[in-house]
Amino acid sequence: MNASSKFYSNVFIYLASNIVYFSIPFFLLPLLTRILTIEEYGTLGLFQTLSVLFVHFVSLGTQSYIIRAYFDDIESRAVIVKSNYLIYISMLAVVGAIVLILYNFDIWIFPIELKYVLLAILCSFFTCVLNIRLFIFQAEQSAFSYGKVQVAGSALNVVMTLFFVFSIFPSLDGRVYAVTLSLFLISVYCTFTLKKQLILAGESADIQIGIKRSLVFGLPLMPHLLGAFLISYFDRFFIEDKFSLADVGIYVFSVQVASIAGFLFDSIQKAYIPFLFSFLKNNGVATVLVRKFYFYLALVFSFPFLFFFFGEGFVRVYAGEKYLAAVDIIFILLLGQSLRGLYLVFSGFLSYYKKNFLQSCITISCGVLSVILIIVLSRYFGLYGVALSNFFAMLSFFLMTGLFSILTIRRRG
Repeated sequence: MNASSKFYSNVFIYLASNIVYFSIPFFLLPLLTRILTIEEYGTLGLFQTLSVLFVHFVSLGTQSYIIRAYFDDIESRAVIVKSNYLIYISMLAVVGAIVLILYNFDIWIFPIELKYVLLAILCSFFTCVLNIRLFIFQAEQSAFSYGKVQVAGSALNVVMTLFFVFSIFPSLDGRVYAVTLSLFLISVYCTFTLKKQLILAGESADIQIGIKRSLVFGLPLMPHLLGAFLISYFDRFFIEDKFSLADVGIYVFSVQVASIAGFLFDSIQKAYIPFLFSFLKNNGVATVLVRKFYFYLALVFSFPFLFFFFGEGFVRVYAGEKYLAAVDIIFILLLGQSLRGLYLVFSGFLSYYKKNFLQSCITISCGVLSVILIIVLSRYFGLYGVALSNFFAMLSFFLMTGLFSILTIRRRG
């Protein structure tokens, strides 16, 4: 199978995997929206948001180096993986200690209870371990193995949710405990398979070098990761502070529906990144790839186009009348997802050429812009203004990344 055929084959496998991965909890969502109150659903959204945020602090931006190191020096892969494990364990202890210190000194900066914050930290650690396994599969272009682990984790999540929410804890706690336990079990499985394949091997001296290399690559990406977090997640914290938990529930539901498009774009990107890195390493003619992705424009904007005509009926059937207020918000968020899909096409070039500082500057600038827009536009347009700020932030994110990627490609010849 040639490189192009393998790319499209992997896109199909990743897409099929993401459809299954997303559809399992997607069909669970109507049950949760009817069991949990809108306020509880808002709290659940904040718990999930914190879980994403803590991933960046536990990993210190080193996760993406697993894929990049694969194309530099395959022999160092085991050292990098074990180094990342040690970084995650150390930062789990540090982040947990900081949260407990803040709580004991009555400096509470989080919008939810302590137990949910601590569980979010644990979830972030388990997610980092899971991502090591997935990133190795992605670098090896083993899309089928990637999909098996991804779908197994999602299925386990749903089984645990059905067990806890519908049997033991028919409330928010049941869902949070289910997410935590399912991530724990899948991370144990991933650790076992990595150890079995000797990917966790490595001498002490090599590990020290591996930690240094991982941090040198990852730390400059922290502003990029935090900027991306501001663009994608700050809106939920802002809504919780300025509006109500019911508004958070409406907005979180809107984000989850809009993420349907995001799953497709992520499927393409998972196959695209190792294909791109391999292509650039062997050929270096990046402009050929750029031309091939122009047709992508029609695909990414098909989602908001379809929702414009069928969105209201979909929301009424899927979630019930109480979520109809989300229709206009979902449409704007889908436009933002479309721009994010275009951004993903160009971001790979900056990653390959290790333009981490440039990526960080772009993302943190767009993140700050997003925060300013949220504050300003929400005063005049409410929740709709928050969604608009996401659209404009994603637009600037795409335009700046595309511009600097093209400049980088031209300099490289």
